[in-house]
Amino acid sequence: MFIHGGFHGWWAWEIWQSHFAELGWCTYAISLPGHTDSKQLPDSDFVALDLSDYARAVGELLGWLNEPPVLVGHSMGGIVAQMVAQHANPRALVLVASGRTRKGDEFRPDFPLGKPVVIKREEARKEFFHVIDDDWFDQLFQRLCPESPAALNDVTRGGAIKSAEFECPVLVLTAERDRGHVSELADYATRTYRATRAVVLNAGHDLILDPTSSVAATYVHAWLVTHIPTALPAIQVTAQGQDCCLAPAD
Repeated sequence: MFIHGGFHGWWAWEIWQSHFAELGWCTYAISLPGHTDSKQLPDSDFVALDLSDYARAVGELLGWLNEPPVLVGHSMGGIVAQMVAQHANPRALVLVASGRTRKGDEFRPDFPLGKPVVIKREEARKEFFHVIDDDWFDQLFQRLCPESPAALNDVTRGGAIKSAEFECPVLVLTAERDRGHVSELADYATRTYRATRAVVLNAGHDLILDPTSSVAATYVHAWLVTHIPTALPAIQVTAQGQDCCLAPAD
């Protein structure tokens, strides 16, 4: 189950869904309330949505599945995934360019709650990418959608993550060229959950959409098969040959 980050939608996982399908996985990518192709809401309702509302929507969708999922969350979606994991008992938890906010962390001031937050073009390029083709960025930028200010403010506070550990294995996947505070929060999540951590070299925050996307997906697949071997018993892969783009974290 793929959970997108702020300003994105289900489409952010298209590359990974295609890649995982070829490797034998059945995948689902949700669009959170008010995002691409989900039920559109009046601005007055949308601006009040926080991460607990997003987590509730994911939890309702999981009710349709017949077995515990692997939860994969990118950025803000990683915090939502941690909130869901407190109750859903997933088979594994994968945090992509995400982390766990510590009490007292504040990396930006709150957004006003009067209207949805719209990200500007140059800000999106700077925040989400390190190296990206102009044409590909143009396509992605056109698909970005407004975000709830309440949800973005909740990101600073880490949502409602109460559990200090999960019974399932946890992977923290980070981007070498991500913003400093995101990497610091990923370090904190790694220590908190005693997780496996790997770094995607030469990648920016939106590593699920940049040129290293497929390499990162291959690593996640290999990690999952290692940590939940009953998931795909007929498939055996390793991450060999990926050292040009992936590095173990300290």
